[in-house]
Amino acid sequence: MALTGWLRESDDIDYLRNGGLPFAVPSGAFGAPSEFDTRPIINVENQGNTSSCVGHATSSAIEACAWIAARMSGDAQPEQFSRWFAYLQAQKAGGMLGSDNGATMSGAAQAMKAVGCCKESTLPFPGRYVKTIPAAAVQEASQFKIATHASLSGYQQAFDFMAGGFGG
Repeated sequence: MALTGWLRESDDIDYLRNGGLPFAVPSGAFGAPSEFDTRPIINVENQGNTSSCVGHATSSAIEACAWIAARMSGDAQPEQFSRWFAYLQAQKAGGMLGSDNGATMSGAAQAMKAVGCCKESTLPFPGRYVKTIPAAAVQEASQFKIATHASLSGYQQAFDFMAGGFGG
């Protein structure tokens, strides 16, 4: 089986660019620190022999947003969200569920708005393709939906997003 991962050629780039809110914060406008280490917040994990990179990226983005929201409410404990749930829901939104052939970022954005993402403990990464989505995972995910998405162009905007406390 050939691993494909992000299906860029199938992605709805216009939706990603125009379907969310613009990220319009000038660099340095909020006094961000000169360095910001995301390692305590976001785990870098191995997708093994699966095409689930979109799920990994999506769950990491959800983790960052959840951390920012928690920090703003005084509870900065990081949560780990399900890489596998994010991958399967991205596939489902894009009409691709059923085989390990990757997913699109637009499918992931649509799924996280409509369905949300459950925690990793509810649907752990299986290490192989399993297309079953437990009802308990869907129910829990409804508590962790995104309102919109923003297309970040490059490192500086990603840094400003994290360091500035946006995303919560």
